[in-house]
Amino acid sequence: MVKDNETINIANIGKKRPIAHYLGEMIFRLGRCGAGWQFWKRELPGGQIHLVDTIVFIFGNVCKNGPPIKSRILEKVIFLYGGWQTGINLKLITMDIVIVGTGNVAHCFGQLLKIHGHQVKQVVSRQLEHARELGEMLNAAYTNDLQDINMDADIYLLAVSDTAISELNDELRLGKRIVTHTAGAVPLSAISRISSNTGVLYPLQSIRKEIKSYPPIPVMLEASSDEVLRRLQALAQSISGSVTVTTSAQRLKYHLTAVLCNNFTNHLIAQAKAYCEAEQLDFNLLQPIIKETFDRLEKYPPETVQTGPALRQDEATMQLHRQLLAGNEYLQLVYQVMSDAIYQFHNK
Repeated sequence: MVKDNETINIANIGKKRPIAHYLGEMIFRLGRCGAGWQFWKRELPGGQIHLVDTIVFIFGNVCKNGPPIKSRILEKVIFLYGGWQTGINLKLITMDIVIVGTGNVAHCFGQLLKIHGHQVKQVVSRQLEHARELGEMLNAAYTNDLQDINMDADIYLLAVSDTAISELNDELRLGKRIVTHTAGAVPLSAISRISSNTGVLYPLQSIRKEIKSYPPIPVMLEASSDEVLRRLQALAQSISGSVTVTTSAQRLKYHLTAVLCNNFTNHLIAQAKAYCEAEQLDFNLLQPIIKETFDRLEKYPPETVQTGPALRQDEATMQLHRQLLAGNEYLQLVYQVMSDAIYQFHNK
């Protein structure tokens, strides 16, 4: 662990401890306030380390050009590089957050915000027990009454269902405070009555609160003004290595493609598992092909690695499959639709 006020000699990095160890510790010390992921990416191209210049550049963008955001920590970090030293005063940006909702996204964002140095001041949910559970997990106050909402936060995160967003737009009034929802298929305008400063912070990822180790989460942003966007960018960059600005229309299309890639695919695998169980087959024998299906997509475009009887129009095999599904009209229909779609896609 890099200690407070410890002087780090860049020339000695790698002799006593690995470079990655130092960089990891520095990211921690720098508060990961939107610089962390960029910093990591910028430090290692070609094995060259230009640490001081990179920190000045990143924090210049995050802290100087951005809007004034509440800061609690001021540290002086001294780096020795190339035989000379420089001292840099860095403000570590943290924000006070109120989370409305206690579902999958609320749990995920709450944990990530806490890990990256932000303070969740309060959790709000119509179900008091749910609010208590997440509030205690995040060391935050909690309530089930919108009238008791904390009015001193930097950002209010509405991590609720699409229907609940509409209800909150009728019930919640937060003046000029920054309010953002997290839905993929709901436009920015859906919360326009809650505040004059609104945004969207949408995680393009399948999230379950039961999963404690979260995968990389691309975040899509939209905002009612440039100032709100800058603040949301600072927050999003502190918890994600991939932050993109989109319109409501673009975000809806991304949401659709996410449903196709994730929800539909997972359902097909669930159907395969159910069929195996009904026919007393070992579903675990399919795990390697499932893994290979997704692993190869990291290396090749999906249209170039399609295989199967539908692609080659092996009608004899497809007829045997349809006969096996004779007792399952729904799955038989899915099989036929998917087979037709594969053939038509590759024979345009």
